[in-house]
Amino acid sequence: MLRNCRQLTVGIVGGGIAGLQAARDLRAAGAAVRVFDKGRAPGGRVATRRDGAWAFDHGAQFFTARDRGFAGQVVEWFRLGVVAEWTGPFRTLQRGVFGDDPRSGQERYCGVPGMSALARSMAGDLEVASDVRIGSAVRDGRGWWLRSEHAPDRGPFDELVLAVPPAQAVGLLPADEALARELAGIALQPCLAAMVRFERMPDALRGGMFVVDDELAWVSHDGGKPGRSGAPTFVLHATPEFSRRHFELATDDLGARLLAALQRSLGAPLPPVASCALHRWRDALPIAGPSAALPCDVGRGLTAVGDFVAGGRIEGAFCSGRDAALALRARHGLAVA
Repeated sequence: MLRNCRQLTVGIVGGGIAGLQAARDLRAAGAAVRVFDKGRAPGGRVATRRDGAWAFDHGAQFFTARDRGFAGQVVEWFRLGVVAEWTGPFRTLQRGVFGDDPRSGQERYCGVPGMSALARSMAGDLEVASDVRIGSAVRDGRGWWLRSEHAPDRGPFDELVLAVPPAQAVGLLPADEALARELAGIALQPCLAAMVRFERMPDALRGGMFVVDDELAWVSHDGGKPGRSGAPTFVLHATPEFSRRHFELATDDLGARLLAALQRSLGAPLPPVASCALHRWRDALPIAGPSAALPCDVGRGLTAVGDFVAGGRIEGAFCSGRDAALALRARHGLAVA
């Protein structure tokens, strides 16, 4: 616990759902919190890419709400008008054959007008520094300092929350930190995402499709989600194995491969392609299931959060950020918000 009732200071590296939720809860409990994110705007994989008049949710596609606390957050998002239920339809697709929804009856939600609306809503009036690429974190007698090129060190912080993929967190910490060694054993799988606009709507491709194919895992009619324009815009996600093996392949070649996989899976020709862009998510999908506990080093003031802790879902990211804030509040005697 801090001496003399001094205000707890917390630095959070990463402005995705986990980092933002930790920041919101800690600030509500009286801590001084700063969030640093390398992107142009917070959100992480809750992302929307814009290309002129077109937009693509090229990261997380939708989310569910099973945890009671997260369900309460979804209710609040509905009140703010930044989410809607996405009814699909959701089907499997294999070699021209559509199958039933593999999780029939499950309610799915998406951000409106894009998935990035979730992060914008959560960031609110938090102190978030975007376009800041933290290079390293070092600790001295006053606390943690965050270093980046061409900028003064940020800090000191009593607690440091790493809300980035494990491999990135390891790169920030000194090699002799116990948490760095723990995180080094957690691997995430990559995901290649193609953002495609056709000149007209392909026949039969509506909603979200769980594809059974060696190269293609998911296809969604992104333009058909709630709050979208209905445009013939689609997001294609490659399988983890294909993404791993071909991650560095040229963009045009990857786009062509994924479009060929879509045509093969549909079993019919596709309309002409008006545009195709690619995004490479290097650290996307957890290999293992949820962890038993948040990775942390209490004595060193270090905590790691993210969806990798809780099964790779948006809900898991939210819960990990919430649980980290609860732990820090208890550790430092902060009131429950």
